[in-house]
Amino acid sequence: MVSGITREIAKALLREAEIDLESAKNHITEKRYHKAVFDAQQATEKAMKAALACEGITQIAEHDPSAFFASDIIINAPEKWVNPLKEVLHDVAWLMDQYYLARYPKVRARRVVSPMDLYSERDAEEAVSTAGKTIKTVSEFIKETYTKEG
Repeated sequence: MVSGITREIAKALLREAEIDLESAKNHITEKRYHKAVFDAQQATEKAMKAALACEGITQIAEHDPSAFFASDIIINAPEKWVNPLKEVLHDVAWLMDQYYLARYPKVRARRVVSPMDLYSERDAEEAVSTAGKTIKTVSEFIKETYTKEG
């Protein structure tokens, strides 16, 4: 069973993930698609780290916790959760790659490419959808698997 402090870390991470998700939705409204993708990535990262906190893993510096999520969450998950969590892992692959791409201008073919030029409304909407689904699945998984209250 998860300890009190790791339960609090998980709850805090999920609250932060929800805030990032709302921010991503607002960025779509304002047509800041790169910012929406970045905030959706952050929401997803925090949701995955919330599950990891329930296993006592709280000090992950990487912005893509997918490997930890696979080896420490999916491997140990109750059978009914294995496929939904694998689906999360599959769905977030593209989004995890966007951490750096959505943040900084880069030089490509001797031209500066800004994150503003890389993403469409569809990209942003898909990122937000993925983040929302991830938060929902991980929240339900944590509630059922790690808390007595249910």
